[in-house]
Amino acid sequence: MVSPSTRRLCETAPDRVRRSVSSVSVDCECSFTFVRESELTRRGHYAVLFGTALGAEVTVFSRSDAKKEDALKMGAKRFVATTEGFAKDLALEFDLIIVTASSSRLPLDELLSTLYVNQKLVFVGMPEEGLSNVKSQTLSGNGASLASSHLGNKQEAIEMLKLAADKKIEPWINVLQMKDAAKAIKAVEDNSVRYRSILIQDIEPVK
Repeated sequence: MVSPSTRRLCETAPDRVRRSVSSVSVDCECSFTFVRESELTRRGHYAVLFGTALGAEVTVFSRSDAKKEDALKMGAKRFVATTEGFAKDLALEFDLIIVTASSSRLPLDELLSTLYVNQKLVFVGMPEEGLSNVKSQTLSGNGASLASSHLGNKQEAIEMLKLAADKKIEPWINVLQMKDAAKAIKAVEDNSVRYRSILIQDIEPVK
């Protein structure tokens, strides 16, 4: 079972991608694109895992090829490094872009130009700075929209966990002792964690 919001998204996908997918419990196959500006990490890796489980054709954008191999192992069909001119051959290619980065330094004009007509770029990351690097001309070229996601409610969280159980979605984790908490924090800060750090108790109980 998929959440009502996800099902609505599939129902509004353009006819060119709407078709039955027998291997997953969705009504259509949508071409989702998940975007990280500063490599594939944390939220972004969940996006790839869940998108693949829902039957999406996932493309990962990242600023370098450093984690291309990981992205493909997670189920992504394609990996695009956002180097100069990356969007030239991707015009009108995608039906949805989900931005998982909390950054205002994304190449938004280029990303928006890759959306099909009247499709959306949705932020789930929450950058504190304003978005000053997007032109209205870019939005008018294909009728693209900028949007954001609401926080999931309890029912949607339950459906998400059920999907994870049914599809055996397992996050990529790095298990550390509690004494190494500082190392885990540093890995998050320097963007080297792959892809969640889990701290386990290693402190002897007081008797």
